Amino acid sequence: MKKFLAIAISVVFLLGFAASAFALHAEIPSETQAAVAMGNTQITLGGSIRVRGEYLDNDFYDDNLVTNDRSFWDQRVRLSLDAKVNDNVRGFVMLESTNGYSEYNDAESDTWIWGRSGNGASGVYTVGNGKGPDMAILEAWILYTNDLVNLKIGHMPLYLGNKIFFDHSKFGDDGLVLFKDIDNVHLVGVVAKFAEHARPWADDADAYVIAAAYTGQGFNLSGDVTWVDDNSFFDTDLYNIGVRGDVSVTDNVNLRGDAEIQLGTAGDGISGLCGTTDCNYGGYAFVLGANVKLEPVTVDAEFGYGSGDKDPDDKDINLFVTSLSPGIDYITYLHGTRTLNRAGGLGNNGITNLTYIKGSVSANPMEKLMLKGSLVWMQSTQDYSGLKSMGDDIGWEFDGKVTYQLNDGLVYFVEGGYFFVDENYGQDDAWGARHGIELTF
Repeated sequence: MKKFLAIAISVVFLLGFAASAFALHAEIPSETQAAVAMGNTQITLGGSIRVRGEYLDNDFYDDNLVTNDRSFWDQRVRLSLDAKVNDNVRGFVMLESTNGYSEYNDAESDTWIWGRSGNGASGVYTVGNGKGPDMAILEAWILYTNDLVNLKIGHMPLYLGNKIFFDHSKFGDDGLVLFKDIDNVHLVGVVAKFAEHARPWADDADAYVIAAAYTGQGFNLSGDVTWVDDNSFFDTDLYNIGVRGDVSVTDNVNLRGDAEIQLGTAGDGISGLCGTTDCNYGGYAFVLGANVKLEPVTVDAEFGYGSGDKDPDDKDINLFVTSLSPGIDYITYLHGTRTLNRAGGLGNNGITNLTYIKGSVSANPMEKLMLKGSLVWMQSTQDYSGLKSMGDDIGWEFDGKVTYQLNDGLVYFVEGGYFFVDENYGQDDAWGARHGIELTF
Protein backbone atom coordinates (compact mmCIF):
# COMPACT_ATOMS: atom_id res chain seq x y z
CA MET A 1 0.00 0.00 0.00
CA LYS A 2 2.82 2.41 0.84
CA LYS A 3 4.46 1.68 -2.52
CA PHE A 4 1.16 2.41 -4.24
CA LEU A 5 0.83 5.65 -2.27
CA ALA A 6 4.30 6.76 -3.32
CA ILE A 7 3.46 6.11 -6.98
CA ALA A 8 0.15 7.97 -6.68
CA ILE A 9 1.89 10.93 -5.06
CA SER A 10 4.45 11.07 -7.88
CA VAL A 11 1.72 10.97 -10.52
CA VAL A 12 -0.17 13.81 -8.83
CA PHE A 13 2.87 16.06 -8.82
CA LEU A 14 3.85 15.21 -12.38
CA LEU A 15 0.40 16.03 -13.67
CA GLY A 16 0.15 19.20 -11.61
CA PHE A 17 -3.15 18.22 -10.01
CA ALA A 18 -4.22 19.27 -6.49
CA ALA A 19 -6.65 20.58 -3.93
CA SER A 20 -8.16 23.95 -4.76
CA ALA A 21 -7.31 25.55 -1.41
CA PHE A 22 -6.66 24.62 2.17
CA ALA A 23 -7.00 27.94 3.92
CA LEU A 24 -7.32 31.50 2.72
CA HIS A 25 -4.06 33.37 2.25
CA ALA A 26 -5.84 36.68 1.63
CA GLU A 27 -3.74 39.79 1.81
CA ILE A 28 -4.84 42.87 3.71
CA PRO A 29 -6.11 45.44 1.18
CA SER A 30 -3.69 48.31 0.68
CA GLU A 31 -6.32 50.88 1.61
CA THR A 32 -6.96 49.24 5.00
CA GLN A 33 -6.14 51.50 7.92
CA ALA A 34 -4.32 50.00 10.89
CA ALA A 35 -6.24 50.04 14.15
CA VAL A 36 -3.01 49.78 16.16
CA ALA A 37 0.54 50.11 14.87
CA MET A 38 3.84 49.19 16.54
CA GLY A 39 6.79 49.94 14.31
CA ASN A 40 5.86 48.83 10.79
CA THR A 41 3.28 46.29 11.95
CA GLN A 42 -0.20 46.81 10.53
CA ILE A 43 -2.99 45.48 12.75
CA THR A 44 -6.54 45.22 11.47
CA LEU A 45 -9.54 44.37 13.65
CA GLY A 46 -12.68 42.75 12.26
CA GLY A 47 -15.52 40.43 13.00
CA SER A 48 -19.23 39.78 12.59
CA ILE A 49 -22.50 39.51 14.51
CA ARG A 50 -25.18 37.16 13.19
CA VAL A 51 -28.71 36.57 14.55
CA ARG A 52 -31.08 33.94 13.10
CA GLY A 53 -34.58 32.68 13.79
CA GLU A 54 -35.64 29.21 12.62
CA TYR A 55 -38.80 27.11 12.52
CA LEU A 56 -38.72 23.41 11.75
CA ASP A 57 -41.61 20.98 11.20
CA ASN A 58 -40.02 17.54 11.14
CA ASP A 59 -41.98 14.29 11.58
CA PHE A 60 -39.17 12.30 9.99
CA TYR A 61 -38.15 10.71 13.26
CA ASP A 62 -39.81 7.71 14.89
CA ASP A 63 -38.22 8.28 18.30
CA ASN A 64 -37.63 11.10 20.76
CA LEU A 65 -34.18 12.17 19.57
CA VAL A 66 -35.53 15.47 18.31
CA THR A 67 -38.78 17.20 19.18
CA ASN A 68 -41.02 18.11 16.25
CA ASP A 69 -42.30 21.62 15.50
CA ARG A 70 -39.39 23.57 16.94
CA SER A 71 -38.74 27.30 16.79
CA PHE A 72 -35.80 29.17 18.26
CA TRP A 73 -33.34 32.03 17.78
CA ASP A 74 -29.57 31.61 17.70
CA GLN A 75 -26.64 34.02 17.58
CA ARG A 76 -22.96 33.96 16.63
CA VAL A 77 -20.16 36.46 17.32
CA ARG A 78 -16.70 36.60 15.73
CA LEU A 79 -13.76 38.91 16.54
CA SER A 80 -10.53 38.85 14.52
CA LEU A 81 -7.08 40.43 14.68
CA ASP A 82 -4.92 40.40 11.56
CA ALA A 83 -1.27 41.41 12.13
CA LYS A 84 0.86 42.12 9.07
CA VAL A 85 4.39 42.59 10.38
CA ASN A 86 5.83 43.02 6.88
CA ASP A 87 5.37 41.61 3.38
CA ASN A 88 6.67 38.20 4.52
CA VAL A 89 5.28 37.74 8.03
CA ARG A 90 1.65 37.71 9.09
CA GLY A 91 -0.32 36.46 12.08
CA PHE A 92 -4.06 35.96 12.38
CA VAL A 93 -6.31 35.25 15.38
CA MET A 94 -10.10 34.85 15.33
CA LEU A 95 -12.32 34.29 18.35
CA GLU A 96 -15.81 32.83 17.96
CA SER A 97 -18.72 32.34 20.34
CA THR A 98 -19.11 28.81 21.60
CA ASN A 99 -21.75 26.95 23.56
CA GLY A 100 -21.92 23.29 24.57
CA TYR A 101 -25.55 23.08 23.42
CA SER A 102 -26.89 23.03 19.88
CA GLU A 103 -30.39 22.34 18.62
CA TYR A 104 -29.04 19.68 16.26
CA ASN A 105 -25.60 18.58 17.38
CA ASP A 106 -23.48 19.30 20.44
CA ALA A 107 -20.43 19.74 18.22
CA GLU A 108 -22.10 22.61 16.38
CA SER A 109 -21.07 25.07 19.04
CA ASP A 110 -20.46 28.31 17.16
CA THR A 111 -23.92 29.60 18.11
CA TRP A 112 -25.89 29.95 21.29
CA ILE A 113 -29.64 29.54 21.54
CA TRP A 114 -31.42 32.59 22.86
CA GLY A 115 -32.80 32.01 26.35
CA ARG A 116 -30.78 28.89 27.16
CA SER A 117 -28.65 30.74 29.74
CA GLY A 118 -31.31 33.03 31.15
CA ASN A 119 -31.24 32.09 34.82
CA GLY A 120 -29.50 35.00 36.56
CA ALA A 121 -32.46 37.13 37.60
CA SER A 122 -33.30 37.77 41.24
CA GLY A 123 -36.49 38.96 42.86
CA VAL A 124 -39.86 37.27 42.51
CA TYR A 125 -39.52 36.40 38.78
CA THR A 126 -36.13 34.64 38.39
CA VAL A 127 -36.05 33.93 34.65
CA GLY A 128 -33.81 35.82 32.24
CA ASN A 129 -30.89 38.15 32.95
CA GLY A 130 -28.26 35.75 31.56
CA LYS A 131 -24.83 36.34 30.04
CA GLY A 132 -23.92 35.32 26.53
CA PRO A 133 -21.71 32.30 25.84
CA ASP A 134 -17.94 31.90 26.02
CA MET A 135 -15.48 32.89 23.30
CA ALA A 136 -13.03 30.32 21.95
CA ILE A 137 -10.16 30.31 19.47
CA LEU A 138 -11.43 29.57 15.97
CA GLU A 139 -8.20 30.45 14.16
CA ALA A 140 -4.66 31.23 15.33
CA TRP A 141 -1.88 30.89 12.75
CA ILE A 142 1.40 32.34 11.52
CA LEU A 143 2.16 32.83 7.82
CA TYR A 144 5.76 33.17 6.62
CA THR A 145 6.56 33.57 2.92
CA ASN A 146 9.90 33.59 1.12
CA ASP A 147 11.40 32.72 -2.24
CA LEU A 148 12.03 29.07 -1.34
CA VAL A 149 8.80 27.86 0.30
CA ASN A 150 5.85 29.36 2.19
CA LEU A 151 4.90 28.23 5.68
CA LYS A 152 1.59 28.43 7.52
CA ILE A 153 1.33 26.89 10.99
CA GLY A 154 -1.25 26.89 13.79
CA HIS A 155 -5.00 26.31 14.04
CA MET A 156 -6.72 27.03 10.74
CA PRO A 157 -9.63 26.00 8.49
CA LEU A 158 -8.72 23.09 6.21
CA TYR A 159 -10.58 21.49 3.33
CA LEU A 160 -9.94 19.56 0.15
CA GLY A 161 -11.18 20.45 -3.33
CA ASN A 162 -14.96 20.70 -3.55
CA LYS A 163 -15.41 19.49 0.05
CA ILE A 164 -16.78 16.10 -0.99
CA PHE A 165 -14.44 13.97 1.16
CA PHE A 166 -12.92 16.40 3.67
CA ASP A 167 -14.13 19.75 5.01
CA HIS A 168 -12.96 21.07 8.37
CA SER A 169 -13.36 24.70 7.39
CA LYS A 170 -15.95 25.43 10.07
CA PHE A 171 -13.86 24.83 13.20
CA GLY A 172 -10.44 24.00 11.73
CA ASP A 173 -7.54 21.76 12.74
CA ASP A 174 -4.07 22.15 14.21
CA GLY A 175 -1.66 21.80 11.37
CA LEU A 176 1.29 22.78 9.22
CA VAL A 177 0.94 23.86 5.57
CA LEU A 178 3.82 24.25 3.13
CA PHE A 179 3.01 25.75 -0.28
CA LYS A 180 4.83 27.03 -3.33
CA ASP A 181 3.78 28.63 -6.62
CA ILE A 182 5.76 27.67 -9.74
CA ASP A 183 4.37 29.46 -12.79
CA ASN A 184 0.80 28.12 -13.15
CA VAL A 185 1.24 25.30 -10.62
CA HIS A 186 0.35 25.66 -6.93
CA LEU A 187 1.96 22.94 -4.76
CA VAL A 188 0.75 22.17 -1.23
CA GLY A 189 1.79 19.83 1.56
CA VAL A 190 -0.18 19.49 4.80
CA VAL A 191 0.25 17.74 8.13
CA ALA A 192 -2.86 17.94 10.35
CA LYS A 193 -3.27 16.70 13.91
CA PHE A 194 -6.78 15.32 14.48
CA ALA A 195 -6.30 13.72 17.90
CA GLU A 196 -3.55 13.51 20.51
CA HIS A 197 -4.14 10.99 23.28
CA ALA A 198 -2.27 10.66 26.57
CA ARG A 199 -2.02 6.88 26.52
CA PRO A 200 1.39 5.16 26.67
CA TRP A 201 0.94 3.63 23.21
CA ALA A 202 0.60 5.23 19.79
CA ASP A 203 -3.09 6.02 19.32
CA ASP A 204 -3.01 9.43 17.70
CA ALA A 205 -4.90 10.49 14.58
CA ASP A 206 -3.02 12.43 11.90
CA ALA A 207 -3.57 13.34 8.26
CA TYR A 208 -0.93 13.87 5.58
CA VAL A 209 -1.82 15.55 2.28
CA ILE A 210 0.06 16.44 -0.86
CA ALA A 211 -1.65 18.54 -3.47
CA ALA A 212 -1.08 20.74 -6.50
CA ALA A 213 -3.23 22.83 -8.82
CA TYR A 214 -2.74 23.86 -12.43
CA THR A 215 -4.42 26.92 -13.94
CA GLY A 216 -4.60 26.92 -17.72
CA GLN A 217 -6.20 28.94 -20.48
CA GLY A 218 -9.91 28.47 -19.83
CA PHE A 219 -9.49 25.34 -17.70
CA ASN A 220 -8.26 24.22 -14.27
CA LEU A 221 -6.98 20.83 -13.09
CA SER A 222 -6.48 19.78 -9.49
CA GLY A 223 -5.93 16.71 -7.36
CA ASP A 224 -4.76 15.50 -3.97
CA VAL A 225 -3.63 12.41 -2.09
CA THR A 226 -4.54 12.10 1.59
CA TRP A 227 -3.36 9.54 4.12
CA VAL A 228 -5.33 9.41 7.38
CA ASP A 229 -3.26 7.53 9.97
CA ASP A 230 -5.69 6.96 12.85
CA ASN A 231 -4.47 4.58 15.53
CA SER A 232 -7.42 5.41 17.78
CA PHE A 233 -10.08 4.12 15.34
CA PHE A 234 -9.30 0.43 14.87
CA ASP A 235 -5.81 1.19 13.53
CA THR A 236 -7.08 2.90 10.37
CA ASP A 237 -4.97 3.67 7.29
CA LEU A 238 -7.31 5.45 4.91
CA TYR A 239 -6.08 6.78 1.56
CA ASN A 240 -8.24 9.17 -0.46
CA ILE A 241 -7.23 10.18 -3.98
CA GLY A 242 -9.14 13.03 -5.61
CA VAL A 243 -8.89 14.40 -9.15
CA ARG A 244 -11.01 17.27 -10.43
CA GLY A 245 -11.21 19.88 -13.12
CA ASP A 246 -13.35 22.46 -14.86
CA VAL A 247 -13.40 23.97 -18.33
CA SER A 248 -15.09 26.99 -19.89
CA VAL A 249 -16.73 25.74 -23.10
CA THR A 250 -17.84 29.28 -23.97
CA ASP A 251 -17.92 32.57 -22.09
CA ASN A 252 -21.25 31.52 -20.58
CA VAL A 253 -20.95 27.72 -20.24
CA ASN A 254 -18.75 25.89 -17.74
CA LEU A 255 -18.35 22.14 -17.14
CA ARG A 256 -16.85 20.56 -14.01
CA GLY A 257 -16.05 17.13 -12.61
CA ASP A 258 -14.72 15.62 -9.39
CA ALA A 259 -13.76 11.97 -8.76
CA GLU A 260 -12.61 10.49 -5.42
CA ILE A 261 -11.48 6.93 -4.64
CA GLN A 262 -10.55 5.39 -1.29
CA LEU A 263 -8.15 2.59 -0.35
CA GLY A 264 -6.61 1.28 2.82
CA THR A 265 -7.43 -0.90 5.83
CA ALA A 266 -9.11 -0.71 9.22
CA GLY A 267 -9.03 -3.18 12.09
CA ASP A 268 -6.34 -4.32 14.48
CA GLY A 269 -6.49 -7.94 13.29
CA ILE A 270 -7.51 -9.21 16.74
CA SER A 271 -10.81 -7.68 17.79
CA GLY A 272 -11.11 -4.63 15.59
CA LEU A 273 -13.87 -3.19 13.44
CA CYS A 274 -13.95 -6.33 11.27
CA GLY A 275 -13.42 -8.94 13.97
CA THR A 276 -10.20 -10.92 13.77
CA THR A 277 -9.30 -9.71 10.28
CA ASP A 278 -8.66 -6.32 8.76
CA CYS A 279 -11.31 -4.79 6.51
CA ASN A 280 -10.53 -2.87 3.35
CA TYR A 281 -11.71 0.59 2.35
CA GLY A 282 -13.22 0.64 -1.13
CA GLY A 283 -15.48 3.68 -1.32
CA TYR A 284 -15.68 6.13 -4.18
CA ALA A 285 -17.66 9.18 -5.26
CA PHE A 286 -17.95 11.47 -8.24
CA VAL A 287 -19.79 14.67 -9.12
CA LEU A 288 -20.46 16.06 -12.61
CA GLY A 289 -21.89 19.51 -13.16
CA ALA A 290 -22.52 22.31 -15.61
CA ASN A 291 -23.68 25.89 -15.35
CA VAL A 292 -24.91 28.39 -17.90
CA LYS A 293 -24.83 32.15 -17.28
CA LEU A 294 -27.66 34.08 -18.85
CA GLU A 295 -27.44 37.46 -17.13
CA PRO A 296 -28.94 38.10 -14.67
CA VAL A 297 -29.76 34.36 -14.32
CA THR A 298 -27.43 31.40 -13.82
CA VAL A 299 -28.68 27.83 -14.33
CA ASP A 300 -26.76 24.96 -12.74
CA ALA A 301 -27.18 21.17 -13.04
CA GLU A 302 -25.32 18.57 -10.97
CA PHE A 303 -25.21 14.79 -10.67
CA GLY A 304 -23.58 13.15 -7.66
CA TYR A 305 -22.88 9.54 -6.71
CA GLY A 306 -21.42 8.27 -3.44
CA SER A 307 -20.91 4.55 -2.85
CA GLY A 308 -22.59 2.61 -0.05
CA ASP A 309 -22.13 -0.78 1.60
CA LYS A 310 -23.59 -3.47 -0.67
CA ASP A 311 -23.85 -6.34 1.79
CA PRO A 312 -24.16 -5.90 5.59
CA ASP A 313 -22.42 -9.28 6.02
CA ASP A 314 -19.44 -8.05 4.02
CA LYS A 315 -17.05 -6.52 6.54
CA ASP A 316 -15.26 -4.38 3.96
CA ILE A 317 -16.04 -0.66 4.10
CA ASN A 318 -17.44 0.06 0.65
CA LEU A 319 -19.31 3.23 1.56
CA PHE A 320 -17.61 6.52 0.75
CA VAL A 321 -16.11 7.83 3.99
CA THR A 322 -16.45 11.55 4.65
CA SER A 323 -15.22 13.92 7.35
CA LEU A 324 -17.29 17.12 7.21
CA SER A 325 -18.43 20.05 9.33
CA PRO A 326 -21.70 20.00 11.29
CA GLY A 327 -24.51 22.37 10.39
CA ILE A 328 -23.41 22.88 6.76
CA ASP A 329 -25.99 22.36 3.99
CA TYR A 330 -23.71 20.49 1.59
CA ILE A 331 -26.40 19.22 -0.79
CA THR A 332 -29.79 20.09 0.71
CA TYR A 333 -31.19 22.20 3.52
CA LEU A 334 -33.07 19.38 5.28
CA HIS A 335 -31.99 15.87 4.28
CA GLY A 336 -28.97 14.69 6.24
CA THR A 337 -28.73 17.93 8.22
CA ARG A 338 -32.09 18.30 9.89
CA THR A 339 -33.47 14.82 9.16
CA LEU A 340 -32.08 11.30 9.10
CA ASN A 341 -29.66 10.51 6.29
CA ARG A 342 -29.58 7.24 4.37
CA ALA A 343 -26.14 6.28 5.61
CA GLY A 344 -27.89 5.74 8.95
CA GLY A 345 -28.40 8.08 11.88
CA LEU A 346 -27.96 11.82 12.21
CA GLY A 347 -25.12 14.05 11.13
CA ASN A 348 -23.64 15.50 7.98
CA ASN A 349 -22.48 12.51 5.95
CA GLY A 350 -22.64 14.46 2.70
CA ILE A 351 -22.56 12.24 -0.39
CA THR A 352 -22.07 8.98 1.56
CA ASN A 353 -24.43 6.31 0.14
CA LEU A 354 -26.29 8.95 -1.85
CA THR A 355 -27.19 9.37 -5.52
CA TYR A 356 -28.73 12.70 -6.47
CA ILE A 357 -29.62 15.04 -9.30
CA LYS A 358 -29.74 18.74 -8.45
CA GLY A 359 -30.95 21.65 -10.52
CA SER A 360 -30.50 25.25 -9.37
CA VAL A 361 -31.39 28.69 -10.63
CA SER A 362 -29.89 31.88 -9.18
CA ALA A 363 -30.45 35.47 -10.16
CA ASN A 364 -29.44 39.05 -9.33
CA PRO A 365 -32.54 41.02 -10.38
CA MET A 366 -31.21 44.02 -8.43
CA GLU A 367 -27.71 45.02 -7.38
CA LYS A 368 -28.35 44.23 -3.71
CA LEU A 369 -30.73 41.30 -4.16
CA MET A 370 -29.77 37.65 -4.68
CA LEU A 371 -32.31 34.85 -5.33
CA LYS A 372 -31.62 31.12 -5.50
CA GLY A 373 -33.80 28.02 -5.78
CA SER A 374 -32.86 24.32 -6.01
CA LEU A 375 -34.72 21.08 -6.68
CA VAL A 376 -32.99 17.84 -5.66
CA TRP A 377 -33.95 14.21 -6.38
CA MET A 378 -32.32 11.71 -4.02
CA GLN A 379 -31.93 7.95 -3.87
CA SER A 380 -29.93 5.58 -1.69
CA THR A 381 -27.00 4.17 -3.64
CA GLN A 382 -27.33 0.96 -1.59
CA ASP A 383 -29.94 -0.17 0.92
CA TYR A 384 -28.74 0.69 4.38
CA SER A 385 -28.92 -2.52 6.44
CA GLY A 386 -31.10 -1.00 9.13
CA LEU A 387 -33.55 0.59 6.69
CA LYS A 388 -34.06 -2.13 4.06
CA SER A 389 -37.85 -2.03 4.28
CA MET A 390 -37.78 1.58 3.16
CA GLY A 391 -36.38 0.83 -0.29
CA ASP A 392 -33.99 3.00 -2.26
CA ASP A 393 -36.02 6.12 -2.99
CA ILE A 394 -35.48 9.01 -0.59
CA GLY A 395 -37.61 11.71 -2.15
CA TRP A 396 -37.42 15.24 -3.50
CA GLU A 397 -36.40 18.45 -1.80
CA PHE A 398 -36.97 22.05 -2.81
CA ASP A 399 -34.70 24.67 -1.25
CA GLY A 400 -34.59 28.43 -1.62
CA LYS A 401 -32.69 31.45 -0.36
CA VAL A 402 -33.15 35.22 -0.65
CA THR A 403 -30.36 37.62 0.34
CA TYR A 404 -30.64 41.40 0.47
CA GLN A 405 -27.91 43.88 1.36
CA LEU A 406 -29.51 46.43 3.65
CA ASN A 407 -26.41 48.59 3.98
CA ASP A 408 -22.63 48.39 3.90
CA GLY A 409 -21.70 45.18 5.70
CA LEU A 410 -25.30 44.48 6.71
CA VAL A 411 -27.19 41.59 5.05
CA TYR A 412 -30.66 40.13 5.65
CA PHE A 413 -31.55 36.65 4.38
CA VAL A 414 -34.40 34.15 4.30
CA GLU A 415 -33.77 30.47 3.51
CA GLY A 416 -35.46 27.12 3.89
CA GLY A 417 -36.64 23.94 2.26
CA TYR A 418 -39.47 21.44 1.85
CA PHE A 419 -38.65 17.72 1.85
CA PHE A 420 -41.16 15.57 -0.09
CA VAL A 421 -40.40 12.30 1.70
CA ASP A 422 -40.86 9.05 -0.25
CA GLU A 423 -43.89 7.07 0.91
CA ASN A 424 -41.71 4.07 1.85
CA TYR A 425 -40.45 5.96 4.88
CA GLY A 426 -43.88 6.06 6.49
CA GLN A 427 -43.19 9.61 7.69
CA ASP A 428 -44.73 12.96 6.92
CA ASP A 429 -42.93 15.51 4.78
CA ALA A 430 -40.49 17.80 6.57
CA TRP A 431 -39.97 21.51 6.11
CA GLY A 432 -38.05 24.32 7.71
CA ALA A 433 -37.38 28.03 7.28
CA ARG A 434 -34.84 30.43 8.74
CA HIS A 435 -34.24 34.15 8.47
CA GLY A 436 -31.41 36.22 9.84
CA ILE A 437 -29.39 39.37 9.79
CA GLU A 438 -25.58 39.62 9.78
CA LEU A 439 -23.26 42.55 10.28
CA THR A 440 -19.68 42.14 9.07
CA PHE A 441 -17.09 44.73 10.05
